[in-house]
Amino acid sequence: MKEYSLTGKIVSLWLFILPFVFSNGIIYISDGPKYFYVTFGVAILSLYYAYLVFKGKGVYLGKWLSVILLLALVSVYMSALSGFSFSNSFWPGTLRMNGVYLFTHLFFLVFILSQLFQKKDWQLAFKNIAISSVVFAFFSYLAPEGFGLLKTT
Repeated sequence: MKEYSLTGKIVSLWLFILPFVFSNGIIYISDGPKYFYVTFGVAILSLYYAYLVFKGKGVYLGKWLSVILLLALVSVYMSALSGFSFSNSFWPGTLRMNGVYLFTHLFFLVFILSQLFQKKDWQLAFKNIAISSVVFAFFSYLAPEGFGLLKTT
């Protein structure tokens, strides 16, 4: 039987919920809530990782994934600084929400997970992402935009 870490279980559940995060109260029903869900989740994970670093149980910068991620983030910041408008790069339009702010959060997410996850935790996370995607796709086909079997008001 595979033994997963507690962090792996919690993050995998968090990733499983991600496709189902939406709200009618925000301009873009899906993009905005997912944006806030990811940034809030990364903030909580960062606090946990900072606690581990403070206790002396974190920070293994020698992993190749960490170096590649850092180079990618530096590239994003360089193109934002050398671009037409840094403020538009940092806080993009609400339609896409893919500016420097989100990329920084994604960097910290993958960086921290690369430090905390073992191979079995990655497998659990990818399995949960695949399952939630299939479930979401199934309900999307039943929705009014699909076969119209589920009615929403």
